Amino acid sequence: MHQRYWTLTAAFAVLLSACGTQTPKSQAVTKNLTNTAPKITSFTATKTSGAAPLTTTFSFQASDSDGDSFSCVLDINGDGYGDLNYGSCATTKTQEYTFKNEGVINVALLVDDGKGGKAKQVLPITVGAGNPSPTPDPNPNPTPIPTPGNFDVSYKIDNDWKSGFVATVTIKNNGPALSSWTLGWNFSGNQKVSSLWNGVFTQTGNKVEVKNAAYNASLPTGGTVTLGFVGTYSGTNAIPTAFTLNGTPVGQPDPGPDPDPDPDPDPDPIPDPTGQWVMGYYVGYLRDKYPLNDVKWDAMTHIVVGRATPNSNGTLNTHFDIDIYNGPIWAKSVVQKAHANGKKAILMLGGAGEYWGFVGAASNANRATFVNNLLKLVEEYGFDGIDIDWEPIKTTDEPQLKALAEELKARKPGLILTLPVGWANANFPADEARPFYGQVAHLFDRINIMSYSMAGVWGSWKSWHSSALSGHTPNTPSSIDVSVTAYRNAGVPAAKLGLGIGFYGTCWQGVTGPLQYNSAMKVVADDNVMSFTNIMNEYYTAAAYQWDDTAKVPYLSSATGLGSQKCNFISYEDARSIGLKGQYAKQKGLGGAIIWNIQEGFLPTAPSGSKDPLMDAVKQAFLQ
Repeated sequence: MHQRYWTLTAAFAVLLSACGTQTPKSQAVTKNLTNTAPKITSFTATKTSGAAPLTTTFSFQASDSDGDSFSCVLDINGDGYGDLNYGSCATTKTQEYTFKNEGVINVALLVDDGKGGKAKQVLPITVGAGNPSPTPDPNPNPTPIPTPGNFDVSYKIDNDWKSGFVATVTIKNNGPALSSWTLGWNFSGNQKVSSLWNGVFTQTGNKVEVKNAAYNASLPTGGTVTLGFVGTYSGTNAIPTAFTLNGTPVGQPDPGPDPDPDPDPDPDPIPDPTGQWVMGYYVGYLRDKYPLNDVKWDAMTHIVVGRATPNSNGTLNTHFDIDIYNGPIWAKSVVQKAHANGKKAILMLGGAGEYWGFVGAASNANRATFVNNLLKLVEEYGFDGIDIDWEPIKTTDEPQLKALAEELKARKPGLILTLPVGWANANFPADEARPFYGQVAHLFDRINIMSYSMAGVWGSWKSWHSSALSGHTPNTPSSIDVSVTAYRNAGVPAAKLGLGIGFYGTCWQGVTGPLQYNSAMKVVADDNVMSFTNIMNEYYTAAAYQWDDTAKVPYLSSATGLGSQKCNFISYEDARSIGLKGQYAKQKGLGGAIIWNIQEGFLPTAPSGSKDPLMDAVKQAFLQ
């Protein structure tokens, strides 16, 4: 989510600096040789069969006679899509993995040199009795016809706010295994399903049908599958009393227990896109800093789950900055919790350091594969949309970014698409806020300005705030107002623009406040290290607190240095500055705000009711 980057192509790179704007320029050298495909030299597993759960360790290596660099990807699920990317495997790589479900999984090693040369080798892993894992088949074997009593159905209302609700439905198979399923029921009132996860739904009148998703088609004997949905209604919201499975009645279902008493029984229903959005980023590597059960859902309309990253061949990494097993489990739990609280869940795609993955994945050669993989992930996890965090977006990337958004919208018209963009330098606003963004605004539900970390030791810059609302000068040429004005001038509608709020600060040494300069000044810490949590616990003192009424932000000042980083000047956000940002957003008719990231603002040891002061301020400023 940051704009600091360096680019090196071949052996030539020049970095130009003008008032903090860094414009990489590069010159590439291309060898004009006949390409030879890479070769897989070994691909083995310590165990290729056994009872579930089966833990095995894969070892693999490849080579390229041309000396080209190449990427190695494991398709661990055997579904034709790359799951785990290792970069090069010129030296032996190993990967331990536990298979929990019975079947034959055709694990594949995919090697790609990026020049058209590819290699693939399949290693079958047999788990349990060895029933093959489902593969796409235009003429599948017919599903056994269920008989009444072979299934239990539990329908439970998890949350109800008198105009909308969240429900989950669980199917248990007491009969023969199924290779696909379709569940049906009739509502007795005017309930409407607005979004659903873990299945594909259609509704005609009060009749609802839900077909399995691609990843949960198989329903073994004794197995269960759970789907969930958000619905709307007026009047009464009665629980359906009869269901069908694959067209056959399954009898009276167990309606499940009454909904548990909820300490927050009236969550705000998600607003229409015409209102202000608050999109809070929630990332895997900080999951322990703000447990899911503590998340303040009523301060957001959308949660952005970070992150999946693109590989240059169009495959995806889905470890969510945790690991390949626990990452997906965590991400799916966040999606489910968001939906249970009536909020939308957005996939964060990319982020800082993932530039070249985007360039390759969105290329004409790989874009179709990339789109397929993204939509498969959205369906599997139940995401409502994708946040395309392509950093930086160069002018040369604009056609591919536009084509990517167009194809995603064409394939799934209801998919939410959001785009984070860089802040604008007041001296050169059009360098970042280009007319391109106005031209593609119709493809995105929100274009959000990453208006934090907007200051540093750059050329002739003076010390300045991380996220000033106003007050920029030629030597401190950043503020939210500058960036909003620049993107409006580029043609982005105000209602689609979001501003950025960082739940972290910047620690400076050598200066004690804004608008200062000396040759020894430096930024020594910012994101993560200088989280709001850490600032309040380790750095804040009432004596150090200052307010800049021009920039409309607070800061801490100390000649002797504060905390473990010995900060002389700390720029950060507090409830007052967030309140003024919300007031500004409403005055300008903006579409809302993004927060990077909500985990950095939580105060776990504070008294009850005071643990989330920044989220409380966001709720009041933007959603009330």
